[in-house]
Parts: sequence; structure tokens; C-alpha cells
Amino acid sequence: MKEQLIQYGFGLDYLEHWEIPHALREIFQNYLDFGYYDIQTVEEKNTDNLIVSISNKYIPSDLEFLRIGNSDKRNDVNTIGKYGEGLKMAFLVFKREGFKIKIRTQSHEFLPTTYNNELGECFGIAYCTHKIKTKDFTTIFTLPKIYYTVFIKNIITSKDVIFKDSYYGEIVKKPKGNIYVGRLFVTNMPDFSSAYNFNPARIPLDRDRAMPSSFDIVYAASMLNNKYGKWTPSDIRFKDMEYISEVSENKASSFIPKIVGNSIQFVTPYINPDGNKEDIVVQNDNLKNKLLNHSFFTNAINSIRRMLMKNLGLYDLLIEFERKHYMNNEMSAEFKIILERAKSL
Repeated sequence: MKEQLIQYGFGLDYLEHWEIPHALREIFQNYLDFGYYDIQTVEEKNTDNLIVSISNKYIPSDLEFLRIGNSDKRNDVNTIGKYGEGLKMAFLVFKREGFKIKIRTQSHEFLPTTYNNELGECFGIAYCTHKIKTKDFTTIFTLPKIYYTVFIKNIITSKDVIFKDSYYGEIVKKPKGNIYVGRLFVTNMPDFSSAYNFNPARIPLDRDRAMPSSFDIVYAASMLNNKYGKWTPSDIRFKDMEYISEVSENKASSFIPKIVGNSIQFVTPYINPDGNKEDIVVQNDNLKNKLLNHSFFTNAINSIRRMLMKNLGLYDLLIEFERKHYMNNEMSAEFKIILERAKSL
């Protein structure tokens, strides 16, 4: 069959920081976004390489899926691959690293190649029709076994799921702090109590699948723990508990209100890895406000407040009031006059 060429106009050094693990992520992301897929592996003779075939029932209507910037998933907020580059860039990386890769559709076969023009050596994809009877869309590639073994262990499956929420994602049975988006590993976050697989709609990634701000991760993880509800009071020392706010009476009973300076703080006892007991102070304002207003603490909080007011002078009471309550510019100006009067008494 006559071979044809898709010319991309950039060299093999494009995305030079991408390596085989990046390419694997792009290949699998397409299959994971599509849904069902099947994987077959065969050990290559006389090498430490694997020949991997991954296939599904996707039927491209034309060759648009190989155009840079084209993606059928652009309007689907719950998929990762919305930039239209991933699969083509996986071809580029495999070609650059010297490993075989090809796509076989129901009618065509595609392989990475290079060509020369006035720009020099450029990357392209060669393709031709075939007569192989198949109903599948298949990507076939060869790579060192270690790359595949490490990568495949880091894909989230249904067996890994501890808790699922349709909005934020899942708490999963993986090493603590591991962060996945759309079932693919992205990074590890220190000081997390669990591992999480987030919905791409909640944690959007850029083309390099780089992590967004840590705030987005911490907040989404906190919301998952809020909904799961199985956190323990000592867990508040972890970052993924920073925005939890739902407190049952059973959990509330593990916190102790204390006077710290001129305010009320909540602490919970914790036995550290050295076997020593220490108090963890609640830093989360949402959780602190929930505890302050929790029926379990009503009498204790009232007693502590009376004690605080008894020990504070008028000026100190007003300072505490100003610190705790928001005031607009006009209110703040008038309150400062009141403070000056109280200070002179």
C-alpha cells in the first residue's frame, strides 16, 4: 500500500523534557478517558523489553485525531486529554528514545517517522491502509519492562477505591500523599493522611499534566474527608484535613476547649511516634467555629467566656471584640473612637 505522510513541522527535540513515562501517561490517558480497554503483553525475545498492545472499540471517522490541537474530549470536563497533542507526542517520544510504536485502526496503520525539508529534520507520522480484519483501535509499543511495571501499578482500578464521591473523586488505597487525576498518577503531597484520585473537572491539569496550586488539592481532599466522615481527631495534623468542618458529637468529645492568651482554643491529645503525648491545636477556622457552636460544648464555652471577661479589663474586651468581628470602614472608625475613650478610663 502506498505510504503517506503527516508533516508536523517540528523536530524530535520538541518537548525535550518528556520521557517514556510521559508518553505512557498520554497513551493510557486516551484509553482511560474512552472507557473500556484491553491490554495484552508479550516478552520480546532476548531482551528485557515488553511488547504491549492496548485496544478499545473507538472508530475514528477520519484522520482528524492526528491533527495537533484536535481533541474529541475538549468539551468533556471529566477527561484529562483536552489539548489534542498527547497521542502524537507519545509517538514523538518513542521515536526519539528508539522504541517501536504504532497505531492500528480498523482501516489504517500509523508509525512515527522523520522527514527533511528547509527546516531540517522534522517529526511526522507515516500511514497507509491495511487489510487486517480488526474491529479495534490498537496502540502497540515496545519498551523496557521496568517502565511498564512501575507505570501500570500506578493506575487506579476499582479495587483501589475506599470512598467515592461523584463530584470530587475518590479516596484510594495507595501510598499516603499520592495524587491521581483521572486515575493517573501526578505527584505526591507530603503531610497527607491518604491518597486521592480526583475528577479532572475539579483538578484541571495543563498540557504537561503539572499540578495546579496546592490549595486546590488540599481543599478537594478536605471535602472528600468531610463527606467520608471517618477521619479521627488526631488526623487534623495532616494537610488534607485543613478544611474539614463536619463534626459529630462522638468526634467533638475528643476535643478540649482551653484558654490560650485571651481566646478559646481547642486541642486534642495525640501520642507521637516517640510515644510521648502532645496536644494538637485546631488551626482550621471552620472546624474551630463548628466546635465553638457545638451543643456538646455549650456549657463549657459559656463558663470559659465568663472567666475570660471577668479577667479582662474593658479595653482588652473591646480589642478582643474587634479582632473577632468584621467591621466595615465606618464601623471601624467609630469603634476606634470608643477604644480611645476606653483606654483613657
